[in-house]
Amino acid sequence: MFMQIDAPSPDFWETVRPAIKRVSMAPSVAPPDIEKPPPSPPPRSRNSKTTTIPHDEAARAMCLNIQGSELRFLVRLYQTKRRERGEPFVSQADMIREWGINRNILYETDDLGRLIGFTIEEDEFIGHNALNRGAITYKRKGKLITIPPEQFLRRITPSSETPDETKARRAKSKQSDRSKRRREVRAEQRAITKALRAQAGDVDCRPSAVSVILTKKWTTIEQLGKELAQSCAFRDRDGRQLVEESLHRAINRTLKQAPLCDVVETRMRIGKFGNHVLHIRRRP
Repeated sequence: MFMQIDAPSPDFWETVRPAIKRVSMAPSVAPPDIEKPPPSPPPRSRNSKTTTIPHDEAARAMCLNIQGSELRFLVRLYQTKRRERGEPFVSQADMIREWGINRNILYETDDLGRLIGFTIEEDEFIGHNALNRGAITYKRKGKLITIPPEQFLRRITPSSETPDETKARRAKSKQSDRSKRRREVRAEQRAITKALRAQAGDVDCRPSAVSVILTKKWTTIEQLGKELAQSCAFRDRDGRQLVEESLHRAINRTLKQAPLCDVVETRMRIGKFGNHVLHIRRRP
Protein backbone atom coordinates (compact mmCIF):
# COMPACT_ATOMS: atom_id res chain seq x y z
CA MET A 1 0.00 0.00 0.00
CA PHE A 2 1.17 3.50 -0.72
CA MET A 3 0.54 6.49 1.49
CA GLN A 4 -0.75 9.52 -0.28
CA ILE A 5 1.05 12.77 0.69
CA ASP A 6 -0.84 15.92 0.04
CA ALA A 7 1.10 18.74 -1.70
CA PRO A 8 1.75 21.86 0.42
CA SER A 9 -0.81 24.51 0.09
CA PRO A 10 -0.01 27.77 -1.71
CA ASP A 11 -0.09 29.58 1.62
CA PHE A 12 2.80 27.43 2.88
CA TRP A 13 5.07 28.39 -0.06
CA GLU A 14 4.25 32.06 0.26
CA THR A 15 5.35 31.90 3.91
CA VAL A 16 8.62 29.96 3.33
CA ARG A 17 9.85 31.66 0.09
CA PRO A 18 10.99 34.99 1.67
CA ALA A 19 13.02 33.10 4.29
CA ILE A 20 14.77 31.00 1.62
CA LYS A 21 15.57 34.14 -0.40
CA ARG A 22 17.10 35.89 2.63
CA VAL A 23 19.36 32.91 3.37
CA SER A 24 20.59 32.56 -0.21
CA MET A 25 21.39 36.29 -0.51
CA ALA A 26 23.34 36.45 2.77
CA PRO A 27 27.11 36.95 2.21
CA SER A 28 29.39 34.04 3.07
CA VAL A 29 31.53 34.77 6.12
CA ALA A 30 34.64 32.72 6.95
CA PRO A 31 34.94 31.40 10.49
CA PRO A 32 36.62 33.94 12.76
CA ASP A 33 39.33 31.52 13.92
CA ILE A 34 40.63 30.70 10.39
CA GLU A 35 43.14 33.15 8.91
CA LYS A 36 43.94 33.08 5.20
CA PRO A 37 47.74 32.99 4.61
CA PRO A 38 49.20 35.92 2.64
CA PRO A 39 49.80 35.11 -1.04
CA SER A 40 53.40 34.26 -1.87
CA PRO A 41 55.08 36.26 -4.63
CA PRO A 42 55.03 34.44 -7.96
CA PRO A 43 58.37 32.96 -9.01
CA ARG A 44 60.26 34.65 -11.80
CA SER A 45 59.29 33.02 -15.08
CA ARG A 46 62.00 31.27 -17.07
CA ASN A 47 60.57 32.94 -20.17
CA SER A 48 60.77 36.41 -18.63
CA LYS A 49 62.96 38.92 -20.43
CA THR A 50 64.62 39.91 -17.15
CA THR A 51 65.85 36.44 -16.28
CA THR A 52 69.61 35.99 -16.08
CA ILE A 53 69.50 32.20 -16.35
CA PRO A 54 69.93 30.92 -19.93
CA HIS A 55 67.62 28.23 -21.29
CA ASP A 56 70.35 26.22 -23.03
CA GLU A 57 71.80 23.39 -20.94
CA ALA A 58 75.38 24.02 -22.06
CA ALA A 59 75.07 27.74 -21.36
CA ARG A 60 73.69 27.03 -17.87
CA ALA A 61 76.62 24.73 -17.15
CA MET A 62 79.06 27.43 -18.24
CA CYS A 63 77.27 30.06 -16.10
CA LEU A 64 77.39 27.69 -13.12
CA ASN A 65 81.17 27.43 -13.49
CA ILE A 66 81.45 31.23 -13.71
CA GLN A 67 79.22 31.58 -10.65
CA GLY A 68 81.46 29.22 -8.65
CA SER A 69 84.61 31.03 -9.73
CA GLU A 70 83.18 34.43 -8.79
CA LEU A 71 81.96 33.13 -5.44
CA ARG A 72 85.48 31.94 -4.63
CA PHE A 73 86.88 35.30 -5.70
CA LEU A 74 84.37 37.15 -3.51
CA VAL A 75 85.21 34.91 -0.53
CA ARG A 76 88.92 35.70 -0.91
CA LEU A 77 88.12 39.41 -1.07
CA TYR A 78 85.98 39.26 2.08
CA GLN A 79 88.60 37.16 3.88
CA THR A 80 91.19 39.86 3.13
CA LYS A 81 88.90 42.54 4.55
CA ARG A 82 88.24 40.48 7.69
CA ARG A 83 91.98 39.97 8.18
CA GLU A 84 92.63 43.72 7.81
CA ARG A 85 89.95 44.43 10.47
CA GLY A 86 91.45 41.83 12.80
CA GLU A 87 88.37 39.59 12.70
CA PRO A 88 88.63 35.80 13.08
CA PHE A 89 89.25 33.71 9.98
CA VAL A 90 86.26 32.09 8.25
CA SER A 91 86.85 29.34 5.71
CA GLN A 92 85.44 29.45 2.21
CA ALA A 93 82.99 26.61 2.84
CA ASP A 94 81.73 28.18 6.09
CA MET A 95 81.26 31.60 4.49
CA ILE A 96 79.28 30.20 1.55
CA ARG A 97 77.24 28.10 4.00
CA GLU A 98 76.48 31.20 6.08
CA TRP A 99 75.20 32.91 2.94
CA GLY A 100 72.82 30.00 2.40
CA ILE A 101 74.10 29.28 -1.11
CA ASN A 102 73.95 25.89 -2.77
CA ARG A 103 76.88 25.62 -5.17
CA ASN A 104 75.00 23.20 -7.41
CA ILE A 105 72.20 25.71 -8.13
CA LEU A 106 72.43 28.48 -10.72
CA TYR A 107 70.88 31.59 -9.16
CA GLU A 108 69.54 34.76 -10.65
CA THR A 109 72.31 37.33 -10.36
CA ASP A 110 70.37 39.71 -8.10
CA ASP A 111 69.08 36.82 -5.94
CA LEU A 112 72.67 35.79 -5.35
CA GLY A 113 73.55 39.36 -4.45
CA ARG A 114 70.69 39.41 -1.94
CA LEU A 115 71.97 36.25 -0.21
CA ILE A 116 75.49 37.67 -0.01
CA GLY A 117 74.48 41.23 0.86
CA PHE A 118 76.36 42.52 -2.18
CA THR A 119 76.19 46.33 -2.50
CA ILE A 120 76.56 48.80 -5.33
CA GLU A 121 79.70 50.24 -3.68
CA GLU A 122 81.33 46.80 -3.67
CA ASP A 123 80.28 46.25 -7.28
CA GLU A 124 81.89 49.52 -8.39
CA PHE A 125 85.05 48.75 -6.40
CA ILE A 126 85.44 45.35 -8.06
CA GLY A 127 84.67 46.72 -11.53
CA HIS A 128 87.41 49.37 -11.42
CA ASN A 129 90.24 47.54 -9.62
CA ALA A 130 92.36 44.56 -10.70
CA LEU A 131 92.40 42.93 -7.21
CA ASN A 132 95.12 40.42 -8.17
CA ARG A 133 93.24 39.35 -11.29
CA GLY A 134 95.15 38.89 -14.53
CA ALA A 135 94.28 40.11 -18.00
CA ILE A 136 92.64 37.62 -20.37
CA THR A 137 93.98 37.34 -23.94
CA TYR A 138 92.33 35.35 -26.71
CA LYS A 139 92.41 35.20 -30.50
CA ARG A 140 89.43 36.42 -32.51
CA LYS A 141 89.36 36.63 -36.31
CA GLY A 142 93.12 36.40 -36.39
CA LYS A 143 93.62 39.23 -33.90
CA LEU A 144 94.66 39.03 -30.25
CA ILE A 145 92.03 40.54 -27.95
CA THR A 146 93.01 41.49 -24.41
CA ILE A 147 90.42 41.95 -21.66
CA PRO A 148 91.79 44.05 -18.77
CA PRO A 149 91.48 42.62 -15.25
CA GLU A 150 89.30 45.51 -14.03
CA GLN A 151 85.96 43.86 -14.81
CA PHE A 152 82.56 43.56 -13.11
CA LEU A 153 81.31 40.21 -11.89
CA ARG A 154 79.05 38.49 -14.41
CA ARG A 155 76.93 36.26 -12.15
CA ILE A 156 76.63 38.45 -9.02
CA THR A 157 74.82 41.80 -9.00
CA PRO A 158 73.48 44.00 -6.18
CA SER A 159 70.01 43.11 -4.93
CA SER A 160 69.04 46.77 -4.55
CA GLU A 161 68.60 47.11 -8.32
CA THR A 162 67.31 44.96 -11.14
CA PRO A 163 69.74 43.29 -13.58
CA ASP A 164 68.72 45.81 -16.26
CA GLU A 165 69.47 48.71 -13.91
CA THR A 166 72.82 47.14 -13.03
CA LYS A 167 73.67 46.78 -16.72
CA ALA A 168 72.85 50.43 -17.41
CA ARG A 169 74.83 51.67 -14.40
CA ARG A 170 77.86 49.57 -15.30
CA ALA A 171 77.82 50.75 -18.92
CA LYS A 172 77.76 54.38 -17.80
CA SER A 173 80.49 53.73 -15.25
CA LYS A 174 82.77 52.11 -17.85
CA GLN A 175 82.14 54.68 -20.57
CA SER A 176 85.28 56.68 -19.81
CA ASP A 177 87.41 53.52 -19.71
CA ARG A 178 86.06 52.37 -23.08
CA SER A 179 86.69 55.79 -24.61
CA LYS A 180 90.25 55.76 -23.30
CA ARG A 181 90.86 52.29 -24.69
CA ARG A 182 89.46 53.28 -28.10
CA ARG A 183 91.78 56.29 -28.17
CA GLU A 184 94.73 54.05 -27.35
CA VAL A 185 93.80 51.56 -30.08
CA ARG A 186 93.40 54.33 -32.66
CA ALA A 187 96.76 55.80 -31.63
CA GLU A 188 98.40 52.39 -32.04
CA GLN A 189 96.84 51.95 -35.49
CA ARG A 190 97.98 55.41 -36.56
CA ALA A 191 101.52 54.65 -35.40
CA ILE A 192 101.56 51.37 -37.31
CA THR A 193 100.17 53.01 -40.45
CA LYS A 194 102.71 55.82 -40.23
CA ALA A 195 105.58 53.36 -39.88
CA LEU A 196 104.37 51.27 -42.85
CA ARG A 197 103.96 54.36 -45.02
CA ALA A 198 107.45 55.50 -44.17
CA GLN A 199 108.84 52.06 -44.97
CA ALA A 200 106.97 51.84 -48.27
CA GLY A 201 108.02 55.38 -49.17
CA ASP A 202 111.71 54.44 -49.05
CA VAL A 203 111.31 51.49 -51.45
CA ASP A 204 111.96 52.05 -55.17
CA CYS A 205 110.48 48.70 -56.29
CA ARG A 206 106.71 48.83 -56.81
CA PRO A 207 105.97 45.17 -55.88
CA SER A 208 108.07 45.59 -52.73
CA ALA A 209 106.26 48.80 -51.80
CA VAL A 210 102.85 47.17 -52.22
CA SER A 211 104.04 44.10 -50.29
CA VAL A 212 104.95 46.31 -47.31
CA ILE A 213 101.45 47.81 -47.14
CA LEU A 214 99.42 44.72 -48.03
CA THR A 215 98.23 42.62 -45.06
CA LYS A 216 95.76 39.76 -44.46
CA LYS A 217 92.98 42.29 -43.92
CA TRP A 218 90.74 43.06 -46.90
CA THR A 219 91.39 46.46 -48.49
CA THR A 220 90.68 48.31 -51.74
CA ILE A 221 92.76 49.90 -54.48
CA GLU A 222 91.69 53.33 -53.22
CA GLN A 223 92.92 52.53 -49.70
CA LEU A 224 96.22 51.22 -51.03
CA GLY A 225 96.51 54.45 -53.01
CA LYS A 226 96.27 56.47 -49.78
CA GLU A 227 99.01 54.37 -48.18
CA LEU A 228 101.30 54.61 -51.25
CA ALA A 229 100.61 58.24 -52.12
CA GLN A 230 104.14 59.29 -51.06
CA SER A 231 106.01 56.20 -52.22
CA CYS A 232 109.09 56.78 -54.35
CA ALA A 233 108.24 53.71 -56.43
CA PHE A 234 105.03 55.24 -57.79
CA ARG A 235 106.39 58.13 -59.80
CA ASP A 236 106.39 58.79 -63.51
CA ARG A 237 109.45 59.10 -65.73
CA ASP A 238 109.74 62.78 -64.90
CA GLY A 239 109.83 62.05 -61.17
CA ARG A 240 106.33 63.36 -60.47
CA GLN A 241 104.19 61.50 -57.94
CA LEU A 242 101.28 59.52 -59.40
CA VAL A 243 97.90 60.55 -58.06
CA GLU A 244 94.29 59.36 -58.12
CA GLU A 245 93.37 57.29 -61.21
CA SER A 246 96.90 57.01 -62.54
CA LEU A 247 98.11 55.77 -59.15
CA HIS A 248 95.22 53.29 -58.89
CA ARG A 249 95.98 51.88 -62.36
CA ALA A 250 99.66 51.51 -61.50
CA ILE A 251 98.82 49.64 -58.26
CA ASN A 252 96.39 47.37 -60.13
CA ARG A 253 99.04 46.51 -62.73
CA THR A 254 101.56 45.82 -59.97
CA LEU A 255 99.18 43.39 -58.22
CA LYS A 256 98.88 41.35 -61.42
CA GLN A 257 102.66 40.98 -61.77
CA ALA A 258 104.89 38.34 -60.22
CA PRO A 259 105.57 37.71 -57.40
CA LEU A 260 102.54 39.56 -55.99
CA CYS A 261 100.02 37.73 -58.18
CA ASP A 262 100.91 34.47 -56.39
CA VAL A 263 100.34 35.79 -52.85
CA VAL A 264 97.37 38.10 -53.44
CA GLU A 265 93.72 37.12 -53.01
CA THR A 266 90.96 39.19 -54.63
CA ARG A 267 87.16 39.36 -54.46
CA MET A 268 84.49 41.61 -55.92
CA ARG A 269 81.96 43.30 -53.65
CA ILE A 270 79.05 45.67 -54.22
CA GLY A 271 79.72 49.20 -52.97
CA LYS A 272 77.22 51.46 -51.24
CA PHE A 273 76.34 53.11 -54.56
CA GLY A 274 75.72 49.76 -56.29
CA ASN A 275 79.09 49.74 -58.07
CA HIS A 276 81.49 46.80 -58.06
CA VAL A 277 84.52 47.30 -55.79
CA LEU A 278 87.63 45.12 -55.93
CA HIS A 279 88.96 43.96 -52.54
CA ILE A 280 92.51 42.70 -52.08
CA ARG A 281 94.46 41.04 -49.30
CA ARG A 282 97.51 38.86 -48.76
CA ARG A 283 96.63 35.17 -48.72
CA PRO A 284 96.24 33.92 -45.13
